Amino acid sequence: MMGGILMNKLWEKLKEKSKTKIKEFKNNNQYKVSFKSKYIGFAVLSDVHLGGEMVDYEQAEKDAKLIANTKDAYAIIGGDTTDNFINAKMVSALIESTTNIEQQIELYEYYISLFKGKVIGSILGNHNEWTKLKSGFNIFGYIDKKNRIFHAPYDLLLTFKLGKQDYKLYLRHKYRFKSSYNLTHAVKQMFRFSEYDFDIGMLEHYHEPAFEKFMWKGKQRVAVANGTYKVADDYARKLGYGINPVIQHFIILHREKREIEVFDTIETGIKYLKFLNGEKNESKNIYKR
Repeated sequence: MMGGILMNKLWEKLKEKSKTKIKEFKNNNQYKVSFKSKYIGFAVLSDVHLGGEMVDYEQAEKDAKLIANTKDAYAIIGGDTTDNFINAKMVSALIESTTNIEQQIELYEYYISLFKGKVIGSILGNHNEWTKLKSGFNIFGYIDKKNRIFHAPYDLLLTFKLGKQDYKLYLRHKYRFKSSYNLTHAVKQMFRFSEYDFDIGMLEHYHEPAFEKFMWKGKQRVAVANGTYKVADDYARKLGYGINPVIQHFIILHREKREIEVFDTIETGIKYLKFLNGEKNESKNIYKR
């Protein structure tokens, strides 16, 4: 048993360490980026499920290259980037998979390379987190930091600064209050119960894309339920879900006035961003909401 002097030293050590940890914890999910452009556009690419066999790799690659090659377009990497069936209860899925865990990690590194350095931030999903829980090592965070991507494992509060306009995005993989009847319900509850004030709230995980603009505390806000590149799988069919539409939303922010525009697809949003920047588009038919 430790004596009084040693116990006092341990107490003081933990007191100082806790102060540091609490301070770090309060800020380790927050990041600010500044832009000189009149407009910027971004997409949160989540639930890619690399390694899966019913993933629309062609569309995922096309979207990544569109962002990489478009002025003022950026990406944020959401959760569940790989299938990562590392849990013992999922061993049959891993056995049946064409790829092993190592190959899926390598696919992830290849995937982020397609953006040519235009990924701003990232979070984990439950599929990514399984590795961290099993090994204590966040391999996805390690890769992201190596590629100069701001990584916040569980939630990300990202501020886009354009001139006098500050736009705050709050991104989580999952949250409480999920509703099968109202796909943006859980996102809107984040505005109500979160400790943060933000303009765009976004949730992933459920592969059911939707968005909604609404007024909250005197400002127009945007609630987004993210989509996926995984078209289907047996587990989803067992639960009663059908084929997923491949939708990843694209959001455009304005510098001169506070305006947030949301598009149903990255391709459509990119076309409008090019139009705003005076670039030529292949098509003049641009649909936005």
